[in-house]
Amino acid sequence: MAPAVKWSALAAAALLVVGLTAIRQRGEEDRPISTTGQDVPDPATAGDPDAAMEHARHLLARYRAAGWNSDFRAIPLREWQLPDRHLAENPEMRGDMGSSYVVPDPVRSPHMREVAFYTDLYARRNISRYKGDRARSRPAGFYIVAFRNGDVKKVSVYDVRLAATPRGLEPVFPGMAAYDPGAPRLPWVEIAR
Repeated sequence: MAPAVKWSALAAAALLVVGLTAIRQRGEEDRPISTTGQDVPDPATAGDPDAAMEHARHLLARYRAAGWNSDFRAIPLREWQLPDRHLAENPEMRGDMGSSYVVPDPVRSPHMREVAFYTDLYARRNISRYKGDRARSRPAGFYIVAFRNGDVKKVSVYDVRLAATPRGLEPVFPGMAAYDPGAPRLPWVEIAR
């Protein structure tokens, strides 16, 4: 075999190895290192959302009877906890120390005055983290929202909008005066740092 042909064959083999290595590395970069909530079943399917809706209706009546502007802590903590909390995407929400619900402060979040409380227990952000500080979010599921007018609704993550407040981005639900269908949605974006 002539030296030129030998070098050409070696160069082609080297290029093939480099190309295959790059393809393999690219494949590894496209596989997530971790995804939130993968250690527990999805509460929207494995839990009991209908019981949670009934729980929210009962809690809303109790909160109304206690007086909207009273300290919501007048109602015992166990009544603010959902049985499905052990399925929460966020491990910190799975214990017995906190509420399953968010009770908006109408002074700090004036756009939330129509909402008595809500839970995102049945919504998942599904944040996948990739090599190189990349992340991708694919929200799924729904919020349970208790309105001060007495309605309790399931709100799909696709219908939730975000409002910029001094406290950061906060959810806005259909039926609220502040709801803008053109406002940003929960992020389905890729984040790279």
